[in-house]
Amino acid sequence: VANSRCLDLFAGSGALGFEAASRGAGQVVQVENNPQTCRKLKENCARLATDRIEVVQADVLQFIERGNAAFDLIFLDPPFGQGLVGPVCRQLAEAGLLAPHGKIYIETECKLALNDLPGHWRQLKHKQAGEVAYSLYQSQ
Repeated sequence: VANSRCLDLFAGSGALGFEAASRGAGQVVQVENNPQTCRKLKENCARLATDRIEVVQADVLQFIERGNAAFDLIFLDPPFGQGLVGPVCRQLAEAGLLAPHGKIYIETECKLALNDLPGHWRQLKHKQAGEVAYSLYQSQ
């Protein structure tokens, strides 16, 4: 994580992005659509007195469409049951937002099969805890 460029999609509480920053990430971009949640994320950034975290209030798919430089590490934890994982992953790949050899952490409900991910992403880890499944992939 040290010196990496991280993207936290569907940031929510921001826990993944804040953890990455605490472990030395060079830059963290947290994308969240909810205005109240974004305010809380910005307040927490101010409390931590960090300039390495940027909070962006936007729809995730629209944020990806805008284009951006590639990220070394992407956290993807969308709301369960909305069918967002496949479309978001395909759009990330099309936009080139996951750097070559970059990693993406995906958290989903256990029942969701990750069959439609980009073909050049290789699974490194997969585990379950209760009703939650989490996987780590790497771009080839």
